[in-house]
Amino acid sequence: MKQLKSRREFFESSQNLDNQQDFIAKTEQVRNISLWAAEKLGLCDADKQDYVQKNISVLVRENAVHQMVARIQRDLFEADIDVKKSEILSQI
Repeated sequence: MKQLKSRREFFESSQNLDNQQDFIAKTEQVRNISLWAAEKLGLCDADKQDYVQKNISVLVRENAVHQMVARIQRDLFEADIDVKKSEILSQI
């Protein structure tokens, strides 16, 4: 019985580690693409960091990179910057 419990705990801890590593990777992708978009938008350094944090919060809240990409595409469109979705995705 102890062996079964030990195996279950090992599996749960490895699953948690995988989830954490996945989240860290996604967060890094969001940070990189947000900085790229902030440069396209011509934001100053402080505004760039705010923009990055807003996009990371979208990722945390909705756990979806595609939502964040849609937000960046909308922001660029509203600023009259013509960027295709494929160009945004190539920044990930």
